[in-house]
Amino acid sequence: VSVVFYGNFSAAHGEYQPGRISASLHCISDGGERSSSLGTAPHNLQKLNTQKTIGEINIQYCNNDSYVEPGNFEVTIQALSSTKYSININGRLAFSSDDMLEEALSSAKKKQEEIKLHSKELSKLWTSMRLAERSLPLLHNLFQAAEKECERCICEIQENDEIAEYDVIVKEKYAPIALDKIKVIIPMFLW
Repeated sequence: VSVVFYGNFSAAHGEYQPGRISASLHCISDGGERSSSLGTAPHNLQKLNTQKTIGEINIQYCNNDSYVEPGNFEVTIQALSSTKYSININGRLAFSSDDMLEEALSSAKKKQEEIKLHSKELSKLWTSMRLAERSLPLLHNLFQAAEKECERCICEIQENDEIAEYDVIVKEKYAPIALDKIKVIIPMFLW
């Protein structure tokens, strides 16, 4: 907790009157009772209010080896003269090691289950990939067989086209003769 303060100029005295305050930090219990003062105020962190400097009071709740229990806190300021001040509270949020360990263990167990699930999925994908690799030569053989059959069909169609073309030429050339003969023959049988 840091309290910055300064005094003011007195009209009656015509000079600067430094600010003088005391500050304390208390913990408020659930029943509303205030604890005794908490923390320390190291001398090297304090500054007096003079005509040239602003005063500052710093209260440290604890050292680096301990932590602050959750709760409600109160800063009490008592001014011994006309003083203006502002309060700044600095802190770091930390979690207990037990809570952090439980959370890390829970996270590790979830990740372990995910690894098992992903391992099964990976095994299925690996099997599918191996089957696909084995089917590639079969598909290649089927493709080659289909190409050969396609070539055979093209040759057969060409042969059939040639036969059909020959039949058309023959019909055009010999059809009138055959029809004349048929006309001649038919009247003979009718007689």
